[in-house]
Amino acid sequence: MANKMLPAADVRSYADHFVDFLNKAVSPMHAVKACRESLISAGFEELEESDVWKLSPRGKYFVTKNGTALIAFVLGGNFTPGRPVHMVGTHVDSPCLRART
Repeated sequence: MANKMLPAADVRSYADHFVDFLNKAVSPMHAVKACRESLISAGFEELEESDVWKLSPRGKYFVTKNGTALIAFVLGGNFTPGRPVHMVGTHVDSPCLRART
């Protein structure tokens, strides 16, 4: 497999976006808020945890809980309820990076 290098401008752009996120995500609640805003901008639909979800193939969805947890998912074109899914998970609470002065 060939090693593909990104152009310096792309690397800088990714780094700038990540630093912007870190500046917004000063706590788990702020991180969830920043991710929520990004998902909405990317066309994801917010679901309510207590509702019955109406999901469609190729749909992009997310749900939050207590302002500190967020689950986002994209359904494939062959999505059928009840069939297995593949998931990836992460968390924003630990380590919680805080700069103290």
